[in-house]
Amino acid sequence: MSWLFKNDKDWIKKGDQFFEQDLFEESIDCYNKALQINPKNQSALLYKGMALSHQKKFDDAIICYDQVIAINPKNEEAHWSRGIAITKRHRDGKIKLDDVIRIGENVPKDNTEKEKELLEKAIDLINRKNFDAALNCLNMVLGCNSRNENAFFYKGKILSELNHYEDAIACYDQAIAINPNDADAWLNRGLALEHLGRHSDAVDSYHKAVAINPAYDEILL
Repeated sequence: MSWLFKNDKDWIKKGDQFFEQDLFEESIDCYNKALQINPKNQSALLYKGMALSHQKKFDDAIICYDQVIAINPKNEEAHWSRGIAITKRHRDGKIKLDDVIRIGENVPKDNTEKEKELLEKAIDLINRKNFDAALNCLNMVLGCNSRNENAFFYKGKILSELNHYEDAIACYDQAIAINPNDADAWLNRGLALEHLGRHSDAVDSYHKAVAINPAYDEILL
């Protein structure tokens, strides 16, 4: 680069210019320059994460969002962007144990330790494609708490993976009955409906998901 800036904000502005031109590698280089000057610049970390997401480097993007959240736990844009990156990574078939954190939210705080342990174990089993054992764990979670929306959500994910779309929809419906504002459940319900050829119903579910979480509009483009 033929120009040098001494101010981190100037590097961010230059990075934003590259970003708007879809020159993500160049924009990331500028954000890195800003971070060399100010390693805790939330904007540089956030925009670097967004550029990495556009490159489908979701793991690296999530690291950037985590760094923003570590600096400022109340940065909503970082939480939402992290959630989008996790969801896109899920759609690529990569489910990881730490993805129990969905769209920036921890497993509900009022769950018992046993429920949490069983839920984490279930996700670990999902990661290893051991769906039968994962379903058993999730049923045990529901035995502890029949209103655990996360257990219904992950049962739906497994059943979708096994192409049991009607049963998956029933699980998402249970999650939504417990929490009508569960955007993840509405989104995945729509995906299952699409597999059944019920496109109109799927669109209705997508609209519900976007109404709850406008960030999902980017996922559904």
